[in-house]
Amino acid sequence: MPCSSLIGHDVNDRKLLSRDVPWPPEADFQLYAVATRFPQGLAAQVTLIPTAWPGVFDV
Repeated sequence: MPCSSLIGHDVNDRKLLSRDVPWPPEADFQLYAVATRFPQGLAAQVTLIPTAWPGVFDV
């Protein structure tokens, strides 16, 4: 799934949670992408930063 699709889902989730109240701040949400193999396409677009867990990266 392209990064723009993840951002679109983030915006939709915030809209659903704020029907009668102001939008929750962006800082209250985090985006996660899950892949069963190394994300070569994503790695070509951004820098993947290794974490303490094998196979888990920050972007």
